[in-house]
Amino acid sequence: MFLLAGCGSDATNEPSGASAGSGASGSGASSGSGGGAQSSSGTGGTAECPEVEPLTQSACSFPADKVCAYGECCPEEVSCVDGKWEVTITECQPPPCPATPPAEGSDCTCAPTTCPWESTCANGGMASIAGVCLQTGWHLEITGCPDTPCGDGGLTCKPTEVCLKKAGGPGFSYSCAASTCGNDPVTCDCAGQLCGGMPYVCTGYQGGELTCDCPTCP
Repeated sequence: MFLLAGCGSDATNEPSGASAGSGASGSGASSGSGGGAQSSSGTGGTAECPEVEPLTQSACSFPADKVCAYGECCPEEVSCVDGKWEVTITECQPPPCPATPPAEGSDCTCAPTTCPWESTCANGGMASIAGVCLQTGWHLEITGCPDTPCGDGGLTCKPTEVCLKKAGGPGFSYSCAASTCGNDPVTCDCAGQLCGGMPYVCTGYQGGELTCDCPTCP
């Protein structure tokens, strides 16, 4: 079973919109073990959120106008009301998938469990990319980039290659070359160098073939 990367448990402090009627001072220490974020109380003192989220209805001595937040992705808000901790579970919208496929193993904290993308293969086909958020980061599975035929002589190019169609002399010659366009669509701008330079000139990419014409060839 795939799991979302764990969200951090460090506490943060957020000001509450309501003021406390009891006017609790900041002199009361939290019941936690310390090490949490610092926060100023409404009366000028300081208060420290418990390092670990306290249990609801457990005893507390904490400024009533301060809120501790626990969780990085969809934090729960905890406040001290009448000497007892109260936990408020906030409603969070599901996080969106990244617009483009992330790097393998990159951080996916707070990301969805799975995300789909499509990408153009070097040979002109379309690849389906499935991203899975593991505890170790993003894992990408790419499918849908088959070998493609190049010319009519039985030659096939790998998904990372471009089929070169070179003019010059009688007919055309065909070959495969490693794409220089990355994940972008194949064009003369990024793949024209594969023609080899003068006298060959890239004139277009169509039907999975990059055409290299030779205007000066007989």
